[in-house]
Amino acid sequence: MALQLGMALSVTKPQRPIDLDALYVIYRASMYHSTNKARGKPWNDRRERRQFIEQVNPDTVALIEVDGAIAGFIDLRSEDGALIVHTLVLHSEHQSKGIGTAVMQGICRMADKQGCQVKLFVLKANKGAKRFYQRLGFEVASSSIYHDHMIYGGENHHSE
Repeated sequence: MALQLGMALSVTKPQRPIDLDALYVIYRASMYHSTNKARGKPWNDRRERRQFIEQVNPDTVALIEVDGAIAGFIDLRSEDGALIVHTLVLHSEHQSKGIGTAVMQGICRMADKQGCQVKLFVLKANKGAKRFYQRLGFEVASSSIYHDHMIYGGENHHSE
């Protein structure tokens, strides 16, 4: 995956092996508060790191870079004819600057061209992330105790 999104922003598959420890640092900084809120207990670094390493797929991770510096990453997969946003995180200093919006708009355009949906899960406790995805046209398709399953495109997409 390679997206050039303007404002010196790119999403690219790295040419070198992914440093999962470095990505975990970004993940932890981004997800710490919403994960604590969702679980109702303090962050357990050993558990969270293990779960992160087990779930993130280095083969589907792309780095989000701004002016050549790593701002975050996305784990974007293709399953059953849909694009799956498994993980999208940005360093806190890069949040609320339109970077996540540009990345997700690029993914939604890609899905529109391919005629497929974009699917993801968002922590119910992360209300800001849910609003972010709703602004982009995602709708809640189902819910579990901790997550909302959101979909963009297909029957769940309504043109404005």
